[in-house]
Amino acid sequence: MELAPLWVKEAREGRNSTRNGLLDPPILEACGDVEGLSVLDCGCGEGRFCRILVERGARYVLGLDSCELMIEAAQELQSGRDEYRLADVQDLSFIDDEAFDLAVSYLNQCDLPDFEANTREVDSS
Repeated sequence: MELAPLWVKEAREGRNSTRNGLLDPPILEACGDVEGLSVLDCGCGEGRFCRILVERGARYVLGLDSCELMIEAAQELQSGRDEYRLADVQDLSFIDDEAFDLAVSYLNQCDLPDFEANTREVDSS
């Protein structure tokens, strides 16, 4: 939590060249054409990738994160096609089955005590 303000600043200034230049292209390629899709972002942080998906034509993106400061930061730039909620992505029981066309966990799995729980939750949703 104490690193959240620094991460928000870095993400908003685009200073993470590794993420921008090395990681984004293959993740975006894996997502494919998101035009008109409903997307779930598990571990959205301050919403940077959600906003990218909206820019690429996603109809709706729901970003979930367990850090309240990150969700608050994401909500500051909310566009209307993206929404952000404080949630533990290891338990997605509050989401209706098959509510999303695509689910993304961009560098989130390494921060979860039980990353397999998120994978199981996404598979069953």
